[in-house]
Amino acid sequence: MGKSEASKAVARMSRSLEDCLEAMHMLQIEGKSIRVKYLAERLGIKPPSVVETLRRLDDLKLVSYEKYGDITLTERGEEVAAQIYLGHVTTSKFLTKVLKLDEKTAESDACRIEHVLSPLALRRLKKLIDFIENSPCERVRWIEHFEHYLKSGKYPPEVLEKA
Repeated sequence: MGKSEASKAVARMSRSLEDCLEAMHMLQIEGKSIRVKYLAERLGIKPPSVVETLRRLDDLKLVSYEKYGDITLTERGEEVAAQIYLGHVTTSKFLTKVLKLDEKTAESDACRIEHVLSPLALRRLKKLIDFIENSPCERVRWIEHFEHYLKSGKYPPEVLEKA
């Protein structure tokens, strides 16, 4: 499955399915095994709700799940989960680096925003973050100007001089 197929799969999923796949991906990144207990803790839901979600993901061939057995992401599930995680990371970076939100607020908001953005919007957001992070300039000037505007409610003097 390519990136565009993974994007299409994500676009058709419910928020609870996306959240579960993302949590599974994050557990793997952290080197933890995927268990109902860990997913329930991470998602803030009861274990029976996790089991129901896992059954639905198993029906979609995104996870391999048997009651009391191992829980693993399928190859397709890995790709979809990685796409969801990338959307979360990208959205969170945008909120912290561009909008200058604190990390806690950015994480909370990213969890909600990532579910409603189109794959195209997420790709553009990712390109913007890449542009900002990889700019040959020490800092991207418009971000500095925005920071000044956030603090003072006014444009920086050097911007007004050029206008």
